[in-house]
Amino acid sequence: MLRLKAVSYQRGFPVKSRNSEVLDKISFSAAEKEHSIVYGDNGSGKSTIVRLLLNLIKQDSGSISRPRGGLVAVFEDIESQLLFSSVKEELESAGNGISAKNGNSDKDEILSVLGIKEFKERSTMELSYSQKARVVFAVSYLSGKEYMVLDSLPADKNIDNAVSLIAEKNLRTLIVFLPTGVKRDYRGDWNSYLLKRSKIKRL
Repeated sequence: MLRLKAVSYQRGFPVKSRNSEVLDKISFSAAEKEHSIVYGDNGSGKSTIVRLLLNLIKQDSGSISRPRGGLVAVFEDIESQLLFSSVKEELESAGNGISAKNGNSDKDEILSVLGIKEFKERSTMELSYSQKARVVFAVSYLSGKEYMVLDSLPADKNIDNAVSLIAEKNLRTLIVFLPTGVKRDYRGDWNSYLLKRSKIKRL
């Protein structure tokens, strides 16, 4: 179970102001295999929530319970998440996180849907932005973490199909953050939420 309970976070201003409050006592939970889409305008706090979940920043108040099976995130800034010079090295960097329990039998299908084999032997510098996003997505999946958090990924048919496959087969628990007004035709069962005015509400 992933849970945020009455979590508040304020930007690093010396004096609290109307514009400094990013999150104000938000509560949100996602049980294992319960897939969620959270919509929010730019600056609404989507990326802040992701950083809080990864423990990259600390909330000012409230509590965060992270899943025992681990959590991995794919950020909007794709290129900063590529650590090696080749696609093959990136995939190998995920280690052996996948087991029979968490999707080993579906690994090849996921990589096939992402179209990774077409450029597996290439340098990451040669890839298009969408191809780089597919590699980062693949590495996150191969890590074997139970929860995958996806923050404003680029529109890409291969990634959308991989997300749908994971959701349909319940291979991971997915939490997708998208800008308000952006629609993705993900298959599977999803809960939808709106992040607005420092609050999360279910749609």
